[in-house]
Amino acid sequence: MDFKSRATELLSNGQWIEEEDNRIISKAFYKEYDQQKANELHYVSVDGAIYLTREESWKENKLGRIYQPTDIVEVSPKRTELTKSTYVTHLGTIKSLWLRWITI
Repeated sequence: MDFKSRATELLSNGQWIEEEDNRIISKAFYKEYDQQKANELHYVSVDGAIYLTREESWKENKLGRIYQPTDIVEVSPKRTELTKSTYVTHLGTIKSLWLRWITI
């Protein structure tokens, strides 16, 4: 497929937005965890929503927040705060979510 045909196809269906977002995410935000840290205790908070897409029927959107006990500080006797955490997001099925997250 030549450049003009490919560009027309991408512009017509909005696929270019997803491809550009994925490129930016993989270049600027994606990182691997240090193997030594992977064996330490981590907490994970997860929430999500299910919504109807035009192209592929129902999909799940999940957002996870990963942090360690050392990232929790006491601000006052009744309040704590996280000083550092990592956010992970996923769009797809629950099976693909767990396959992805168990490799983090």
